[in-house]
Order: sequence, then C-alpha cells, then structure tokens
Amino acid sequence: MRALEESYEDDDRPATAAEDLGGELKSVAGGIDPEGDSPAVSVAAAAAFWLSTNFDQAHEREHVMVEATRLCLGDPPPPAVEEWLADQGVRV
Repeated sequence: MRALEESYEDDDRPATAAEDLGGELKSVAGGIDPEGDSPAVSVAAAAAFWLSTNFDQAHEREHVMVEATRLCLGDPPPPAVEEWLADQGVRV
C-alpha cells in the first residue's frame, strides 16, 4: 500500500488530467504486485480510480470499496479480493 502511495506523492496533477487514469493505476499496481496476489493493492488502485469521479462520496468507506471493486475488478470480484474485503468488514 505504501508503495502505491509513494508512486503518486509528488504527482500534483488533478485526477481528471490523466489521459488514462485507470490504465495508469492498473500499471502501477501491477508493478508493485506483479503476481497479483495482494488484494489490498488491487482495491486501493480501484478505489483511487473510482474516487477520481466520485470524490464527494469519499467519506463512505464501504460504499467506495464496493463500487470501486465492482467497476474495476468485476462483480463478483476475484475470491482473494472478496475474502480481503470480508476481513475489512465489507460485504460485496
């Protein structure tokens, strides 16, 4: 998670300025977790993308994770993601 944050800590562009924010976040997440076995990284990248157009809902933690997961990772999400979300108290 920290590596994902560090990838963007000096990037002061507005989210809407990125040409393909979803693709960029997916690429960065893939570089951090090439095996794709860290659901936390996948959900964080999905949440960042979803929040880029739904920032007004940022205070609704569970809603953000559910909607971001559905949009970027599928409905239902991969089993490892679903299990990780359940561990966080989030039902998909």
